[in-house]
Amino acid sequence: MVSTRPFLGEQIERCPVRAMHARELRGRIQYRRPFPGKSSELASVRDSELSNSFNFSRFTPALPSYRSHQLQQPIADVGSSPPAGPLNPRAGLGLLSNIRRSKLARRRVPAYNNLMRPALLRLLALAALLMVGSPLPGFAQGGMLRVGLPLLPSELDPVTALEGSVPLIARQVFDTLVQYTDSSDVEPALAVQWSVSKDGLLWSFRLRAGVSFHDGTPLSARHVVDSLQRGIVPGHPQTPGGDGILARLLRGMPGVIREVRARDPRTVEIVLTQPYAPLLTTLAHPALSVVLPAAGGEGGNRWQGTGPFSIAEIGPGRIVPLSIPSWRIGYVALQTEKEPFKRLKARRALAAALDPAQIAPALGPAAAPLQAFLPRGAWGRRDGPLLMGADHEQAKRLLVEAGLAPGASATLLVADAGNGIDQAKLAEAIRASLAAAGLAVTIQTESPESALSLMQAGEHQMALAEARVEAGDPHFLLYPLSTSEGAAKGPSAVNFSFYRNSRLDDLLIRASQLSFRPERERLYARAQAMLAEELPWIPIYVRLHWAVVRPEVRELRLHPSGSPRLDRVWLESQPTPPAPATPGAES
Repeated sequence: MVSTRPFLGEQIERCPVRAMHARELRGRIQYRRPFPGKSSELASVRDSELSNSFNFSRFTPALPSYRSHQLQQPIADVGSSPPAGPLNPRAGLGLLSNIRRSKLARRRVPAYNNLMRPALLRLLALAALLMVGSPLPGFAQGGMLRVGLPLLPSELDPVTALEGSVPLIARQVFDTLVQYTDSSDVEPALAVQWSVSKDGLLWSFRLRAGVSFHDGTPLSARHVVDSLQRGIVPGHPQTPGGDGILARLLRGMPGVIREVRARDPRTVEIVLTQPYAPLLTTLAHPALSVVLPAAGGEGGNRWQGTGPFSIAEIGPGRIVPLSIPSWRIGYVALQTEKEPFKRLKARRALAAALDPAQIAPALGPAAAPLQAFLPRGAWGRRDGPLLMGADHEQAKRLLVEAGLAPGASATLLVADAGNGIDQAKLAEAIRASLAAAGLAVTIQTESPESALSLMQAGEHQMALAEARVEAGDPHFLLYPLSTSEGAAKGPSAVNFSFYRNSRLDDLLIRASQLSFRPERERLYARAQAMLAEELPWIPIYVRLHWAVVRPEVRELRLHPSGSPRLDRVWLESQPTPPAPATPGAES
């Protein structure tokens, strides 16, 4: 099988139809082709890949009301039956699970229409087709959309939507107060508008009118408060494991929310302990979705949402594996309190010695080398000099200047985790790069639990680790990995380099408290410049999100979070193949 659809670099131009200040307009981040000059098509599909999938049934194109009825006429009415063949056409697979498109959700009115430009382009394309007499592809009404998942969750609770398949499913079934656009910006969702007090401590959200849960229950501010409390309050009886999920989302500032309250049936207020600029991007995370307990529901049907789909059935099955850089990066943490990496020039020597050409083959299709502190798709990224230099002669000079004799040694701590990347192969590639510069590396492999304990105790010289730019906001990566707050040894340690710099601390704290995006970008650029000078940790790779799509699926936009929205996807009807000739019939 060969994909016929290039996805990487597909232009995204969905902007709100409203007046924008020039500086704000310049500050908007739009996706660009992540890998210039490379094909973005999926070359092949391996039938042996095993996974699970959700089937999205009764799928209807989300067409704006201003389109002409002629544009909506399908060539063939698919109805509610599945397509002719599954994504992985193997015999005996059957249906896996269904998510019904909610009629209630289809009637929701957007806060503003962000489809005007694509609609205009399509109308112009239609006029051109009519002029040359080309046939117009139809929109398939109904039908079923199958989406592959790497892991089938035992329970679909959005409050657990931090990893795995739950965030993807939660974005289709549930809604949040605000939602991500095709980038890391946010736009209205359940909240049609919001405001913040002058001191930055009181946020007020006005809910959209006429929104109902899938069972018909009208949405109220009380539902929003109850849902947010599940993620905020540690030990909440309706939170799996009893831990507030917000503490993990607000890394470095878990106590920032003082209170969530309902001022009236359509107004929700959030009171903060201090100004916190990433609040909106946090509220867009699927883990803070608004839910309603389902009467008699269990497992995947325990919670109801207001999203465009509702769950019909969950079950295991097979699926096969388009890619986009994610928000998860891998890096080498250098213990700056211990030799040899307490010496700045030793850290610079290591960065100069690392060769991305040697590292890339070890990553395979799961990731790509990263030469900046933030991945593409995260706003605020600073594209300065390359961090991994592949300059072994410069690395040797820096080691001598650091006072290290030729053949100096260091130990690399690696977690033996089956996470899609062969950690042993990656560690060997790093060792080979450093050996060419005269630094002998011993690889220490531990279980994930033991490796984490050693890193949190500071019992390492350098270690391979991963972190995530949650919601694409630089705060959620740069703050925990680079400030003194995360460098306290023990179970709460997240700064595994144990690097402390009061100037960098102040810079990152200020950036987290400002709401003006261009100023935050300026501060984060300064912070990344400081990190490039000091190099307490060195980015190595960015993970890739992969998908497979049939040719008739249109308007699918992969998202760095790994959870694309499916309510904009539509199916192009396929011509019905001619019936086979009957033996003996006249030709």
